[in-house]
Amino acid sequence: MGVLSKILIVGFFIFILVAVVAVSYEISIYLRNKVINDKYSCSDSDNGKNIYVKGHIWYSIPDPDSPVHVTMLYDDYDVCADVNSVKEYYCDKVGGEMKHISDVVMCPAGYSCSNGACVLNNMDGAISSGSGSSGSYDNSDMPPPPPPE
Repeated sequence: MGVLSKILIVGFFIFILVAVVAVSYEISIYLRNKVINDKYSCSDSDNGKNIYVKGHIWYSIPDPDSPVHVTMLYDDYDVCADVNSVKEYYCDKVGGEMKHISDVVMCPAGYSCSNGACVLNNMDGAISSGSGSSGSYDNSDMPPPPPPE
């Protein structure tokens, strides 16, 4: 085999290697915020409808246009809808699968929303320090508020 043939063969293998690396890079960019499965999933840091703690949920939604069952990954934090209510994100079983849900929940009397959670107001009405698809519901099924500090 001549020198020219060896150079052509080496060049061809380099070309194939560069093409494989380029395609792998494009696929990794496409999949950066995706996982390969076709299931909904959801996880909530404050374990459900807890308006007294600012929660963080992570959830995945299957991409119906994906030919390889790619699922998009998302996350959301509980936020104040206004001074008296919180937009609470939580996970719940819908149609047999865990899905993310959000509801706007009114803080109980004596509480205001601050940093994504209902916190107890001071006697003068000031907000005390605390951490912490839309719909509305009353908070009668909420756990009792934490004791004042």
